[in-house]
Amino acid sequence: MNRDDILRKIQKCLALAKSGVAAEAAAALRQAQALMREHGLSDLEVSAAQALELPVPAGATVPTRHEARLAGVVADSFGCEVVLQASSGFFGSHSTWLLIGCAPAVDVAQYTLQVLLRLMAKARKGHIKDNLRRCGPKSKTARADVFCQGWVQAVGHLVSRVERTDEQEAAVLAYMQLKHPGLEQFTPRARHVKHQQHAWADHAAGVRAGSDVQLHRGVGADAAPLMLGHGG
Repeated sequence: MNRDDILRKIQKCLALAKSGVAAEAAAALRQAQALMREHGLSDLEVSAAQALELPVPAGATVPTRHEARLAGVVADSFGCEVVLQASSGFFGSHSTWLLIGCAPAVDVAQYTLQVLLRLMAKARKGHIKDNLRRCGPKSKTARADVFCQGWVQAVGHLVSRVERTDEQEAAVLAYMQLKHPGLEQFTPRARHVKHQQHAWADHAAGVRAGSDVQLHRGVGADAAPLMLGHGG
């Protein structure tokens, strides 16, 4: 058996250890402990094995404030942690959002963030086309960012929250301790609008656009939500 097979077997034993039949529970717990000793696995490793991380490409090496906020909103809504992983290679630097949680919530979180990032980019493009065509490049980018901040604020109220169980909480925290120790905070990219009245107008437009996003649940308790764009 490889390591993953061993961990799955241990987890099955630990699940049986919760049995209401005392003898069965004790036997399952002894078997789990024996497997952990035999293969040199700690309680932390066994707990962390119940969590996983799923990637979503970031929009830039240093993401904007509104993108970071959206990633945080989605992660929090589905009982996940989120980490920004930067890397560099032959084709340059790039960053990835890592969503860390337990299935099926982490799968839904990945799907939700991917779709919301696409919807936000589409809404941003539409706002630029309809309202910011006469702006200079720097002003256009800064005002579009403010629009996106309003969009994220509105969308954040539409995503229902999934609470982690105590077991999932322990699994995610163990995973973070093992895989992502010593994390450092990063400062998202922020651009500022010179004229406050423009910022208010763009933010309000973003809130209106974000409020039109429709999130529909799929069939079944574990199904991913189906994103159907904007209402009309």
